[in-house]
Formats: sequence, C-alpha cells, structure tokens
Amino acid sequence: MEKIIFLWGLILVAAGIGMLAADQFVSSDDITGNFVASRTIFFPLGIAAVVLGGIAALAGSVVGMVRNQK
Repeated sequence: MEKIIFLWGLILVAAGIGMLAADQFVSSDDITGNFVASRTIFFPLGIAAVVLGGIAALAGSVVGMVRNQK
C-alpha cells in the first residue's frame, strides 16, 4: 500500500511540474501587472499538485520505513 501511495505521490509531483511548465509557456508578455495577474489557472494547480504529491510521497516512504522496522 505504501508503494502505491509513494508512486502516486511522485506521479502527482511530475504532473504539477508539467502544469508549472505549461503555465510558463502559456502566459504571454502582453499581460501587464503583477506576478499573480500574469498567471493562468495552471499555476495554483501546479503548486498544489507538487505540494500534495510531495506530502504523499513522503508519507508513503515514512510508512514503508516504519513497517520495515517492526
């Protein structure tokens, strides 16, 4: 079970990085204003995916280490 959580956490991190890269390519220089105004919906979704995927991968690895210690 912990391997599945770890694997899906890594997949979620990779998807988040892909969203952040897509946001970088999609956002144009024509939009003026501050940093947040020049971003698309991919930016907050990418940040959330990276954070949640990292937490899931960390939790999966911790559960695996605890299970191996018993």
